[in-house]
Amino acid sequence: MTLGIQRFSLSVWWEALFHFNGTNDHLMIRTVKLPSALIGAAVGASLAVAGALMQVLTKNPLASPSVLGVNAGAVLFIVMAITVLGSGMALGTLIWIASCPRRSASTRKIRSQASS
Repeated sequence: MTLGIQRFSLSVWWEALFHFNGTNDHLMIRTVKLPSALIGAAVGASLAVAGALMQVLTKNPLASPSVLGVNAGAVLFIVMAITVLGSGMALGTLIWIASCPRRSASTRKIRSQASS
């Protein structure tokens, strides 16, 4: 919170959150810094929950995405997309394509393992 190009003390953070006055510092904290920190915390929590679920469902304390084939499916779809559509795609498009097989294949595997 106090790191980055523009650094703020904890007292400025406190004022921006509870005694907002519209200065540039307060606006930057409320519109840039705070949302970034909250999104980072939410993503970290989501990854922790996903990892814990993978370990519980596979009954393997060393479970990783490769155990369920997530990595292989993502790479397969990326290679297919580059082959079919060409290499001029944006990184965001490739990430979206890589996440498509995960939504269906890994959920089917998890459901089938959970029911057995």
